[in-house]
Amino acid sequence: MPLRAGDDIVIRAMHSDGTVYRWRRAVVEEVRADRVITYAGPGGAILSPTYGRGVARDHVRSTFFIDKMYSLFEFHHVGSRSGADLYFNINKPAQFTAWSISYTDLELDVVKHPGQAARIVDQDEFEAAITHYGYSDALQARVRAAAEEGLRITEAWKAGPVRRDIRVLRAGDVIRARALKHDGRPYRWWRTTLHDIDEKGLVTASQIGNLVRQPRSAWRTRSHIRGFFWFDRPQGVLECYGRTGELDELYVNIGTPVRLRAGKLEYTDYELDVSKRPGEAARIVDEDEFVEAAKRYRYSPALQRGVRAAAREGVKLAESWQPRGWFEDI
Repeated sequence: MPLRAGDDIVIRAMHSDGTVYRWRRAVVEEVRADRVITYAGPGGAILSPTYGRGVARDHVRSTFFIDKMYSLFEFHHVGSRSGADLYFNINKPAQFTAWSISYTDLELDVVKHPGQAARIVDQDEFEAAITHYGYSDALQARVRAAAEEGLRITEAWKAGPVRRDIRVLRAGDVIRARALKHDGRPYRWWRTTLHDIDEKGLVTASQIGNLVRQPRSAWRTRSHIRGFFWFDRPQGVLECYGRTGELDELYVNIGTPVRLRAGKLEYTDYELDVSKRPGEAARIVDEDEFVEAAKRYRYSPALQRGVRAAAREGVKLAESWQPRGWFEDI
């Protein structure tokens, strides 16, 4: 299981053709042998290509069962004392990565409101999906069997407590960032403002004079820095601006995709980088540091090839990058 408690992740719901129709961020609350439990509180964004951006009104505790054709969502309404609404979603087994949980919705569902019996719903949507997506007879039978199982599970389900000690990261939060070496040791850490975040990645912003710490020293940045990081790409782009807002340098850091864990941004740095200054061509830098680290941490040949390939892609990225500019209100 690539996920651990405290991870700040994306939850994506997809149609059977693979299109994402809704996503939101959540925190991994617990990882068990047979399930992953997440929490998302009120005020968080829920985004849909069809319906646009919404704001969550409830505490939502979600249980994704490993290798099962269903997930269970508890909706704890703010201010309510009547208990949680239960929503038993029939879906293909959820897929887990280091930054996301994705599931393919099969439309048929079970709902249970406090004091009422569980019931199967969305029969019309399921019938429409059978025709639209061409569900096989075998899949239809499995979905209906899962719904019958959902009736039994929701009737016996004990909703978990509302979490008030964890919160999903949001734009405007000041977070801790850590760059790690290959052995997992932090070698540089700092605080930065989370400027924007979506299902693919995030943007951070730090002003001149931001304190950066290292194991035996500390220093302050000489540039305003806007950082672009992705959850599934081995590059991070830093736009470095001078005091008057002019672009001094584009810097592409080569490392692992970022992870958000326990309120921290983390990634493993692989030393090789790309630098591009205004009017100059992008170039790969820090080759000597990479060669030294490859020996010290025993990078495998495959890892070395991957880092060099990511650096070459970083050159293309830097050459095509359109800087966003620096804004005084950040």
